[in-house]
Amino acid sequence: MAVPISKLAGPDNPRPPAHYMSILFEVDRNFGEPGICLDYFASEIHGDCHTHIDALCHVAYEGKLYNGRPVSMVTSKGPQGMDITTYAEGIIGRGVLLDVAQFHEVKWLEPG
Repeated sequence: MAVPISKLAGPDNPRPPAHYMSILFEVDRNFGEPGICLDYFASEIHGDCHTHIDALCHVAYEGKLYNGRPVSMVTSKGPQGMDITTYAEGIIGRGVLLDVAQFHEVKWLEPG
C-alpha cells in the first residue's frame, strides 16, 4: 500500500488525480491550535499508478460478484453491500508462508 500517487498522465494513467492544498498553515483561519493544513484529491480510485483496496463488489466474473451476488447490486448511487466498510473491523484470512531460503539451504535469497 505504498505506491506513490502519480500525477503525470501516461498510457497507464490517462486521467491523473488533481491535487492541491486546500488549507495552508500560512493563511490565518482563526482555527486556533493545533494548526492544520488539508489536501484535496480528486481521482479515479482504480488504476496502475497508485494503491488501494478493492471492495468485494468491484470485481465480477461471469456476471456475478463475490459469493454469487448479482452485479445489479452496484448502481450509480453506490453498492448495496460488500463495499469497503465490510473491512471496517479488519481482514482475516488464510495464508501460507514458504521459507524458500531454507529450502535452498541459505540464510536469505539474493535479489532476482
